[in-house]
Amino acid sequence: MRLNPKSHSQYEQANIIKNNEEDLPPPMENIQENFRRVSTRQQNYREFRNNVQSSPQQIDLYSETQLRKVTFYEDFQLQKIGQVKIDQELYYVCYCFWYLPKKWNSCDTPISTWLIVIGITFGLDSFLYFVQMMITYIEEQEAKFSISLISLGQFCLISNFQVAWLIYGNTFHYNSDSIRCKDNDDDFRSMWILMMIQIAVGYIIFFLYSLLACCCLCAVCILCRGGAGQNYELVGKIPYMNAIKSLNKKDFKSIEEKNKNMIDCSICLNKFKDDDEITELNCDKRHYFHTECIQTWMQRKLECPLCKKPVQPVARI
Repeated sequence: MRLNPKSHSQYEQANIIKNNEEDLPPPMENIQENFRRVSTRQQNYREFRNNVQSSPQQIDLYSETQLRKVTFYEDFQLQKIGQVKIDQELYYVCYCFWYLPKKWNSCDTPISTWLIVIGITFGLDSFLYFVQMMITYIEEQEAKFSISLISLGQFCLISNFQVAWLIYGNTFHYNSDSIRCKDNDDDFRSMWILMMIQIAVGYIIFFLYSLLACCCLCAVCILCRGGAGQNYELVGKIPYMNAIKSLNKKDFKSIEEKNKNMIDCSICLNKFKDDDEITELNCDKRHYFHTECIQTWMQRKLECPLCKKPVQPVARI
């Protein structure tokens, strides 16, 4: 018995479709599963929102904790820079106190004394930096005033003394005795080079401070110049203000009949009303105008619009 190829192919396709249908979940179960997942997510979101609304202090504490971490990291970086500065200065101080006294009398030029004194100032500078770091570590809130006071004393005493000491060292560093000792003594040459480096660094720092002072001075001059321009403008308005204050102001109906020769304002050409405020000029009582009109006019010219005489302030006794 022969099988029809066409019927055999249809039989295989039917088996494949049946197997695929067995692998798929029932439609109703699939919908219920998706609905359960959505409900679970909504419930989780509601719980999260309620927790956030009911505990705002925890969020603030968390933010404050994060801020403290950032502040601690910044303070740590600053302390690290200060520690590097302290280490460099301490190396120099150790060199000055252990090596230089051995070469104290190697030459008549007081380079050894100069280097030891500058080393002492570096030691004091390092000590003050260390004190500032300790104050910052111990007193977090009240450290600002103490550090500012120490920094001010450090600048006024140590920095100014270092500048004066650099100027003093420059007076004998390049003289003939110093050059002769440098050429004849290798140990003295190392001290001479070290002193030259210190003087060069001091000049660079002094130049930077001078440049900063010049910039601040220029900024102050620019600000003062701008203020002076405003003062000049104000001074230019003083005659106008004095003239306006001294002029006689009244209602139009209060003008004496012998002086009432105008019924129109010569500036705006509008007729006067009884309740209009007018201003009489001191050049002639018959020269009167609306107060607003004459004030606008006098801002441009301090003269009468009719007779062209200057309007002078009247001295009041």
